[in-house]
Amino acid sequence: MWVQEQGSDPSRAAAFLDWADSDDFWPMFRDVFKTFGPLSPDTGTMAYMKWKQWELFIDGLDAAKDAGALDGIVVPLAGEWRPDGSSYFTRIQEKRDWVLAMQKSQWQGLFGSPPKWSAGNLVGFMRCPAGFVLIQYVVFLVHKLRSELSVEAAQTNLESMLYAFVNIFDAHFDHLESSNWNYSSFDLAVNLNIEDERYFPRYADFVAAQDNPPVYQPRWQDQWPEHVSCIQLGAPKDLEKLRIALVGEHGPSNLEHLEALSAALEESTLQVEAAHFFTYLWQLADLSDGSSLRSSLRITWEAFWGQPLTESAGRDKKSQPLWTIEQAVWALREYARREPFLRRAEAIVCSEPLWLCVLLHHILSKSIFTRASAAGRVMCLLVDFEQVFGIDEVENFWEILRQVSPTFHGRPVITATSRITAEMLDWQAGIRVPYVPFLSLHVKARYAPVHDELLFLFFRSLLPAGATFHRVLRLIEAERQAAGKTPRPRIVAMTKAMSYDEMAAFRAVVMLPHIPNALRLSDCYAMGLPLFIPGEPLIHKFIWPDDPLPLLSKARMPEAAADLRFPRSPLEFQSEGRRFYKFREERHYWLQYTEWWLRPHLLHFSSARDLLDKLAGFAQGHAVSTAMLNHQAKMRSDVLDYWRCGLSAALADWAG
Repeated sequence: MWVQEQGSDPSRAAAFLDWADSDDFWPMFRDVFKTFGPLSPDTGTMAYMKWKQWELFIDGLDAAKDAGALDGIVVPLAGEWRPDGSSYFTRIQEKRDWVLAMQKSQWQGLFGSPPKWSAGNLVGFMRCPAGFVLIQYVVFLVHKLRSELSVEAAQTNLESMLYAFVNIFDAHFDHLESSNWNYSSFDLAVNLNIEDERYFPRYADFVAAQDNPPVYQPRWQDQWPEHVSCIQLGAPKDLEKLRIALVGEHGPSNLEHLEALSAALEESTLQVEAAHFFTYLWQLADLSDGSSLRSSLRITWEAFWGQPLTESAGRDKKSQPLWTIEQAVWALREYARREPFLRRAEAIVCSEPLWLCVLLHHILSKSIFTRASAAGRVMCLLVDFEQVFGIDEVENFWEILRQVSPTFHGRPVITATSRITAEMLDWQAGIRVPYVPFLSLHVKARYAPVHDELLFLFFRSLLPAGATFHRVLRLIEAERQAAGKTPRPRIVAMTKAMSYDEMAAFRAVVMLPHIPNALRLSDCYAMGLPLFIPGEPLIHKFIWPDDPLPLLSKARMPEAAADLRFPRSPLEFQSEGRRFYKFREERHYWLQYTEWWLRPHLLHFSSARDLLDKLAGFAQGHAVSTAMLNHQAKMRSDVLDYWRCGLSAALADWAG
């Protein structure tokens, strides 16, 4: 059942996205723009007519103010309602108030309920948010390409355009992509600059103009040929039990490594005993594996470090760093000396945060596998470093890293769980490591969709991106239903934890990336569960973390060599995820190294409308699932060979 929100009609999403039922200027302008594009004479003429109306309207407000006529005008704010459903209003006392009314409006809150503004309010611009932006875009584009404005005038023109663009086209809200204007916000974004004189009709044209080096994708065997021989070393004959210490704050990652390691020993008589260190239990609150981790947890993060690592785990955002690198090294050394399991463990697997792995390598002579994950996030070695140590400790950390040479049996043992992490380690510190992906071998369920039912799962996302996109999807779904379109896919929102068997019963899963790599991707892939994800460019609205970069000035080791394989920096663009008109080249370049782009057989959609069309006609689920499982089997063989070789080398070190 659809819930009416503030008088809106979910079956008429186009009323907001397209202004489809209006009888004034906007439907005509939409048809011309949609048919002929932004630079046609007809589009330009209509845009300049409307822009001239706006200028005359604004200029006329001065006379109205002198006559005292403005004081009696009030307008409702779009998307702003009181608890009783009535609109918030703002009083117009000078011409600037009209612009403020636009700025104060919450366009994301409309979703099918157009603002109740007269055609004269800002010459109707406020009644059609998409049209408001596209009129400015046409004017800006003509000035950029065909007029000779001064740099100052061009910059003013651009800033005006960008303000409208950002204010209305929220980075996570699927505006133009799901509208019928035949343009995406990224088609606009690639031209929103004055430095580049080129014009790209579409985002695809921008992509075609990029000249990036090919993606470097070696297998771990190619990068570590000497490791392959280690599998022949075998385990010491007197060893009956293999004690593995799993170090990392992210519980699911620890269990992923334990499962892969155990699978590599399937033909061995060795028993595996595991213990976890510095791990958050809340990460596994809804998972059956949580109880096994809880029983083998030797120390929590908070118990050792004094406070949670991140705000999401309960850290007070106002708290100050408690540690120096020197203090942490001393405390870790003393803890490891007194902790019986760490003293006896034959191997240690460390993953997150990466700086902790570096400190452990520094203080222990044990065999330590470092599985560099950090989900491919931008700071890589320094993820979550600042709140523990502060920016002044970065140089001391780099000094520790210079002293570390982690090897087993004379061979390096650092691997990355995602390709983008491998590249960032090289860029940040000159450390070249192989890529050995997550497998989710603990997932035993397999694709078994409910017959004769177009039932799809929308995977839960706790970020604003997920909620806003899902609302647009619901509105367009209702619009399709009202129009009598069939077949009609049914989308179930995942609002709580589900078992893998429950998930495997859906025809496919819709998933919005929130970081460059995620265990949920490998979980569904292991099931052979068909996955619909945003294609490029829509994926750029979701995949990048939009993290602050407090350590930006020190994020790279001073001696890290410039490398021609990195034509684009991985840093700044991830700190401004919502400004997707910036760093256009960087986003496109680094997308190719993300797990969402590297894994084959994922299904792509370009908008909420496109997604619903593809779900309605989706009948190839079993073929897609088979292809995914075949690729999973190939990855499994390679990854388990890595663990066998690594364990053999580690046990040889232990025996020596």
